[in-house]
Amino acid sequence: MITNTPAMIRFQFPRRPMGIAGVLILLFLLIARTEATADLGRPDLQALCRIELKDNTVVEGAVLAARGGYRQHWEVNGFYITADNNFKRPELFDLDFRTLEPWLGRKTNADGNVSTPNIAGSHPKVYYLEDITGRSQPRIEKRIDESTGKEQGSPAIILSRTITHAFVYRLQEAIPVYTEIPDPVYLDRETRDSLSESLQWKTIEPRMIPVTDIRKFDLVTKPSPTWLEAIEKKTIRLEKEIAKHEGWEYQLPVWFHEIAGNPSEYDREGFKPWDF
Repeated sequence: MITNTPAMIRFQFPRRPMGIAGVLILLFLLIARTEATADLGRPDLQALCRIELKDNTVVEGAVLAARGGYRQHWEVNGFYITADNNFKRPELFDLDFRTLEPWLGRKTNADGNVSTPNIAGSHPKVYYLEDITGRSQPRIEKRIDESTGKEQGSPAIILSRTITHAFVYRLQEAIPVYTEIPDPVYLDRETRDSLSESLQWKTIEPRMIPVTDIRKFDLVTKPSPTWLEAIEKKTIRLEKEIAKHEGWEYQLPVWFHEIAGNPSEYDREGFKPWDF
């Protein structure tokens, strides 16, 4: 199971040098957005979503669309679709992403255009694709299947192009979805855990929704008042608490629905159109 023995995909692309590396990120430094304080790097990009499951139930929640930081572009999550006919396609979140029907491979863009690959008659496999570039890569464990005596577990999946910079993605069989906005408001696990520990706040874990259960995945561009109020409430609470701690530098994550309709050039530059 990939859940227990996560596979990884490594893409290598031409990319301009980052310049001086080695920025020290303090425990209390929260990465986020605004051009005026670019020394804090790009923000995390978070998104509200609506997921229609195959049993006709609907799940609303929030997902981490991309991690910010000191790289030129966001480290973007999404989906990865493969099929028997050697079809392989990542569907990363971007400004044009609106709807994905993963088991049909059908994607609807912001302009209403629909793209559907030729995977008829095949048996597609769909994964949640998490960008873990620069993070500790999970150890791929191997175990013995007692019923067969054969070793289980698979090595990392590697795709490569011109070697200049590597981007590493982890394939997962489930997507983490927060069905309510957590304390603190950040959805990135590392930021959430370190900050909640420092503030001595209790937080919540996301619901892990198997990709095999998803019929349709939508990024929300017009949230309901209930979700907007929840985001505002958690954000205000965090701002008030951090204001008590002199010297803490932070910016808030940006939400997909805030930039999707009228993105700035800074926002557009965050999504690199990688040629997979």
